[in-house]
Amino acid sequence: MDTLLPFIAKGVFAPIAVAALVLLVGERLSGGASGSSRQRGRVEARAAVLALGLAYVTGHMLLRWPFPVVESTDRIPVLVTVALVLGLFEGDRGSHRGPGSGSDRPGSGFGSFLRVVLAGGTSWWFLSSLVKHRETGAAVGMLAVITAIMLVGWIAASRQAQRTPGPRFAATLMGVTSLGAGAVTLSTSAFHGQLAGVIAAALGTAAVIGWVRGTRTFSSGTVAPYIIATSCLWMGGALLSALPVASAVLLGLAPCGSWLEGGLDRRRDEPRRSAWWGVLAPLLMALAACVVAWVQRPPPNPYY
Repeated sequence: MDTLLPFIAKGVFAPIAVAALVLLVGERLSGGASGSSRQRGRVEARAAVLALGLAYVTGHMLLRWPFPVVESTDRIPVLVTVALVLGLFEGDRGSHRGPGSGSDRPGSGFGSFLRVVLAGGTSWWFLSSLVKHRETGAAVGMLAVITAIMLVGWIAASRQAQRTPGPRFAATLMGVTSLGAGAVTLSTSAFHGQLAGVIAAALGTAAVIGWVRGTRTFSSGTVAPYIIATSCLWMGGALLSALPVASAVLLGLAPCGSWLEGGLDRRRDEPRRSAWWGVLAPLLMALAACVVAWVQRPPPNPYY
């Protein structure tokens, strides 16, 4: 019990306190912001990004963060901090545009370039101790696949966050992250699972505050620190521990499930596009699972 309580305090209560404090301060500032609803939405979007990013960094550093960094997991707070800055930029751009507006869609402009750079740099730096022992072609191929999975999940989560920028999507991601934390923990990577629990605690706090206070506690910019943190944890569990690679891939693509809801939501402005995404998203996830299962297939048994 002497060792359990500090772990709970650092990995659960501390992230909850940080996320709640930042969100409530953001709500107070948005209520006192002068100007139109555009300015208030901008303040709420920035508070949501800061809440998730700072909650994770706080929980990680309290649990274990040597300086200088010793292993790959110790690099996650630095990467999440960089993602937090990008999230503030994306949240600021998306806070005053309507959902689905052309200029705010993921995959357009300078923001998309920054996503590619951050996703590629994250996969390379986080796995640098692993890729340096592999052949150049194999290392580049592995990093390209990981970066592509990160970007697909990022785009999916951003699209859904623009449609429902509030506690509903925060609660959805909390459920995904909680299940991922359990999967990683059961694969003998308890520390990675504990860090995923930090993210789930922050998301749960955002969902509760959003429902109680009626504010937007999850914006499209919040996706940046979420994707970077969870991708590192799933990568670490799969490539540096015993989590099956197929499980890590499915966890990385889990935000694509939100496209199914978009496909069922046949909005008047783009019914065909939404329907196509609703069909394509689960197909891509099933396809990825088949490819990973084929790669990981056991060698043929010569005795049968």
